[in-house]
Amino acid sequence: MPRGKKTSPEEVYQIMTSWTITNNYKETARELGLPVSTVKDIADKNKDKPEFVKLRNEKMDEFSARASEIIQKGLKLLNKRLDRAIASEEDLDLLIDEIFATDKEELSQDEKNKLVNKIKSLQLHDIRAITTAIGTLYDKKALADGKPTERTEIIGDDKLNKLAELAGYERKQ
Repeated sequence: MPRGKKTSPEEVYQIMTSWTITNNYKETARELGLPVSTVKDIADKNKDKPEFVKLRNEKMDEFSARASEIIQKGLKLLNKRLDRAIASEEDLDLLIDEIFATDKEELSQDEKNKLVNKIKSLQLHDIRAITTAIGTLYDKKALADGKPTERTEIIGDDKLNKLAELAGYERKQ
């Protein structure tokens, strides 16, 4: 944008809509082809206006709802995979043993290895990707809902120690 050029209300709305969703000046500037300084100035001047506060809250609620849906799908997928793994684990192990017990003439060692690898890929060894995605979305949803993303309470006997520490006292045991 040229220096001193008046920003139209439509452009302000575009900037604020994008910034409300991304919460990132650079990304909004890149998306709209504007200088970062322009986006930052406009966002900073308008972010507390009621219409944009309302828009931001609506977008956060939309994100939270979508995140909840995806978390539920992830949990459903995780549950299905665990059920399938439990139901078929013994059968898969027997099949692997059977493949290695066949005569060398029936299957080459390379063919046996390929079959075993295909069968092993059906087994549930690593569910980290699913649980990581669920955990990440859960944290993002908590942030959007204004909730903490970590445990902040102090449990048990540590309460008194923490309070004493915060107050600047050394607690005698």
